[in-house]
Amino acid sequence: LNSLIKEFLKIEKSKKKLDLYFDDERKKNNNKFIFLSNYIFDLVPNLYVQYLKNKSNKIIYSEHGFCMGTLQSMQYRNFFHPMNIADFGIYYWDRSIKMTKNFIKHQKSIIGGFPKSIYNDKIINFKKYIIKKLIGIKNSKKSLIYVADIEKNNFQYGPCDEIDYEYMITTRNIISYLCKKYKNFNIVLKLYPTNRYLDNYEFNDLKLKYNNLITVRFIDFRFLRYFFDKVYISSGLSALGWALG
Repeated sequence: LNSLIKEFLKIEKSKKKLDLYFDDERKKNNNKFIFLSNYIFDLVPNLYVQYLKNKSNKIIYSEHGFCMGTLQSMQYRNFFHPMNIADFGIYYWDRSIKMTKNFIKHQKSIIGGFPKSIYNDKIINFKKYIIKKLIGIKNSKKSLIYVADIEKNNFQYGPCDEIDYEYMITTRNIISYLCKKYKNFNIVLKLYPTNRYLDNYEFNDLKLKYNNLITVRFIDFRFLRYFFDKVYISSGLSALGWALG
């Protein structure tokens, strides 16, 4: 609550400067333009979008990942989901629209399907060779990847999300299970490619315990996915979309 109050006070204190900045940004585009984006969570960008909407600029958002039609938790998140503000919403499939229909009655909703980039199956063997080199696998065993959730720290998140301690415990338990169950596999723990802490927890203690475990952080899963025989994911967001491709 204290953190939320501080954010509101900062915005109130900076309101005039933000209005001037938003006005300048809008004038660069002759005031009349359509704002097209993957939806936005951060506070100040959301204020900018609301400012544009109040000025009668049209807002077009596209669904992120594959989650809205698959996660039960969306029934709670729908109350404050960023997609709700859009004048036009582009969704993967009809289930996403059905799950959010009570919150987007004002919106022109469009089913856009999956992007073609998900199904890029060109030069697969070459991609596998490069990925194997990048992550340091030196054997011919089968390989499995687990795409972990994300640390939050002070990043905004809503109900039904794990706190970071729960994320750590859950990930440790899953990795321990996979390393034991698939002893003859290379097990790759894919961590989210960002720094939410000064010192990230890289699960190095588990790498000492399980000699078939490798951790990767700063290579995107969309590139890694081609290599693996088995894929496990922790989220219905973009990782699921890439996995289905």
